[in-house]
Amino acid sequence: MKKITAETIGQMIDGGFPVSFVYGGKPFPEGFALKSKDSHSVVFAHPDGLKFRLQLEYYPDTGALEWTGWFENAGENDSAAIQNIDILDISLDCPAGESVVGITKGSSVQIDDFAYIKQTLAAGQGALYRTAGSGAYLPFANVDTGDGGLFVGLGWTGNWFVGVDQRENETRVTAGMPDADFYLHPGERVRTPRVLILPYEAMQHSHNLFRRHMIAHHLPKGADGQPQVLVCLATWGGMKTHNHLKLIRYVKENNLKYDCYWIDAGWFGPDHDTDEYQNFLVEDWAYNQGEWRVNRTIHPDGLLPISKAAHEAGMKMLLWCGAFACSTELGWYKEHPEWGRPTYSGPVGLNPKVANFAAIYMDDPEAVEFLAETVGNVLHDNGADYYREDTGLPIGHPDEEGRRGIGEMKAVEGFYRYWDGLQKKNPGMIIDNCGGGGSRLDLETLSRSYCFWRSDYNAYPNADPINGQVGTYSLHHWSPMISGAIVDPKNSSYSFRSGLGGGRPLSMFTGGGHGYGETEPPEDFDIEWHRTMLDQFDKIKKYQLGDYYPLTGCDANTDSYMAYQLDRPDLKSGMILAFRRQDCETGRFAVRPVLEEGAEYILTDLDTGKKVAICGGMDYECVIQDKPGSLLVHYEIYG
Repeated sequence: MKKITAETIGQMIDGGFPVSFVYGGKPFPEGFALKSKDSHSVVFAHPDGLKFRLQLEYYPDTGALEWTGWFENAGENDSAAIQNIDILDISLDCPAGESVVGITKGSSVQIDDFAYIKQTLAAGQGALYRTAGSGAYLPFANVDTGDGGLFVGLGWTGNWFVGVDQRENETRVTAGMPDADFYLHPGERVRTPRVLILPYEAMQHSHNLFRRHMIAHHLPKGADGQPQVLVCLATWGGMKTHNHLKLIRYVKENNLKYDCYWIDAGWFGPDHDTDEYQNFLVEDWAYNQGEWRVNRTIHPDGLLPISKAAHEAGMKMLLWCGAFACSTELGWYKEHPEWGRPTYSGPVGLNPKVANFAAIYMDDPEAVEFLAETVGNVLHDNGADYYREDTGLPIGHPDEEGRRGIGEMKAVEGFYRYWDGLQKKNPGMIIDNCGGGGSRLDLETLSRSYCFWRSDYNAYPNADPINGQVGTYSLHHWSPMISGAIVDPKNSSYSFRSGLGGGRPLSMFTGGGHGYGETEPPEDFDIEWHRTMLDQFDKIKKYQLGDYYPLTGCDANTDSYMAYQLDRPDLKSGMILAFRRQDCETGRFAVRPVLEEGAEYILTDLDTGKKVAICGGMDYECVIQDKPGSLLVHYEIYG
């Protein structure tokens, strides 16, 4: 596909936009007339009153085109059936008769969560990537046809699919919400997934085109107009107020460069005593979800003293909430069971006690208004700057007969409206989109939030840092703001760096355990190492928003090494991060950084201070003595 311009968009509209569906048994656009069009919208109308509107956004600086479809029944009767909706249906020239699809796995709480995979399709072959949220895959794909290709992105926090069918001389790409088959009542309106397409000509490292588009036009920005790369000090909400204040004083007195003080679950529920750490044997927090009020037994004055102390120490405060979930014995479900439905009955973690949970209907305006008011007040009254949402996919009412997909479409729209309302009420508020660990990563959520905790694989002490390396290596193809959290063995630079990305959660102590957890840094805590790690990350933060270059392959094997580079052409500097894993016998390996050809660069090992000069186009030898071990290098152009 050639580069998109305003002219080609006009040609798409006049000659058939890359969308397909069936209405009343007939393929669109049969029976529809073009009613209106401009640079941001095109509307098709059917004689029976159904309107189909495409909301368009063209980005000439990146060459991307995005759209969302809206179906509205402006007639006086129920519409006919709307079926087989491919909100993207496009064919690409493919002279070679073979394409390669690059896509990222989702999170299944495994060591290779978010691994980058490539699938080659010969003529007659196809691939279907289908999941809910980002469970099996992320809704981003690179379809390479040999002489160029097409990036595809979807914004849909529900069920979605991307299909690729390879033919003799063309590649067909379809995408949307699967299995939708519904009619609309008079006055009813629903939306489709949002689509992003970005065509490119044959080039190396084409993923940076998509990455730059995300950074420029989607990722939330701070006061400086840039995405905010934050280092968060993660703590447990059940920890008593006086211990939180003690820890914040420790950070301030030792000049530790944290941007955010993170209070996780455990701060809420009826007034009662609870463990000061996440006790895997008890998991008290889970059984109190839905009772979104501060537990005054452990926080007598609420959380305001903690947020005030954090602000005085130069940190923002982030507060956890599992907003959609509710114990059936507490909170909104006890008072308004019609606002949701039971979704789970069983034990939590290692606690055999049965928990009964319900999820709120995000297509119920009254329920969503209650949720927004309740969560908004908790954030405001306790001085929270950022909101951490750790909950699942939005659900709607069960579908009526003949209206499959209506509940999900309205619930997803209600979810976005909920987040937009919170951010409108709290300007500058960052949302941390945890979603149970990276389960809701898509174009729409990444346009409204960051993800500081992308996999629950890292919730347990025996987690291997390789998970962080695999995730960062893959996710950097799409966006820098999907961060990793690694369980941090004491004084392990290898572990700390395995979790680096567009942010970094970090705990000074073990905040969870099987019957035991710490509430302050242990006596043998190495404050100098800790400060060094934070200082080094502070130095390289700016490169997280640069271009990304994988310098090696990456798998989840313990006997491998891997390396990648982040480059800021505007600053003529960047960083290289390399890892030698625990069973890797190779302590020296060469990589070729992507640098300006012929220009001289000075590369500095941030651990030893050793400097090496190389020219663009030359190899750089990574030397890592420890097993496991890591190497962090800063480089800048000479002169």
